[in-house]
Amino acid sequence: MSFNTIINTALSTLLKEGALADFIVDKAGNKAITIFQNHFTFSAFEIAKSYQDSYTYAIAAIGAGLATPEQNFSFLQKLTHSKVEREFAEQVEQLYFQKFAALHGAELDQKALRNQLIDNIKRLSKLPPIFSADKRKLTESELAAFINYKGGLAITDLILEQLHRLPDYLADETVEAFFRFEDLLGNATLFFLHEIFRRDQRTQETIAALQRENLLLDVRDIKATQAQLVTRLQKQLDDQHASAMQAMKLGQFSQASQLSSQLEGLQNAIKDVPANLQAAQVAWQNTHQDWLDFAQRFHSWGDLLN
Repeated sequence: MSFNTIINTALSTLLKEGALADFIVDKAGNKAITIFQNHFTFSAFEIAKSYQDSYTYAIAAIGAGLATPEQNFSFLQKLTHSKVEREFAEQVEQLYFQKFAALHGAELDQKALRNQLIDNIKRLSKLPPIFSADKRKLTESELAAFINYKGGLAITDLILEQLHRLPDYLADETVEAFFRFEDLLGNATLFFLHEIFRRDQRTQETIAALQRENLLLDVRDIKATQAQLVTRLQKQLDDQHASAMQAMKLGQFSQASQLSSQLEGLQNAIKDVPANLQAAQVAWQNTHQDWLDFAQRFHSWGDLLN
């Protein structure tokens, strides 16, 4: 997995409840990059480590969800009999294991399948890290690539690709098929990644700064967001018009001409708000909906990080 892919998917988890409004004005993309540079000061090393930790939490949680009460799943022993464990164990059992077993005709030998999955997950927990990066700042080009990222968040295959590079990894087609089933491993990894970032002050400051600049839009409520955007753009248009008129009065014709040309851009931006918001909502749903559905089902998993 390239580090750009790690950045794109990692930062995309931050936008759980909205889309970046890089369509509002010409400089919006650059403004968003500046905000990330000023507030989201995670190093490449920190992001990769968060990815690794999230993957580790994911396989541990999935394994615990598969384990029956009599099975000893040592690296999550502290969770035994906890309310959180019972909740996500039931979810993994009903939404993934039972469906996967039925789909693959393993209804009559579920015990063997369960043991096969758990044994392989235990081995995974002992392998070396699969994500790493240098201790450096994110580059402007990396942030720009994220701002323009249009890909999805299905990353199970990318994680498995990393595992296949480890010399000690023993590939098991059944286990990998289970991880791919409804992108279980990828969604679980991104879920924990979002939780790790969400709890960091730098992330909270980044989100707040994007919202103050109206660069992070709530695409779940298009009507309210549209009214908010149009109001903001109309104010910019009025201010720009007043500045252009003042420049004309002062004989600053070059500046007045420049401001007048910008007025047309703002007028077009106001006119295009409904279509652009609709496109942003569709794009956001295409990239986030499956993961959001997963996060909603497994919201209690976040308590594991406590």
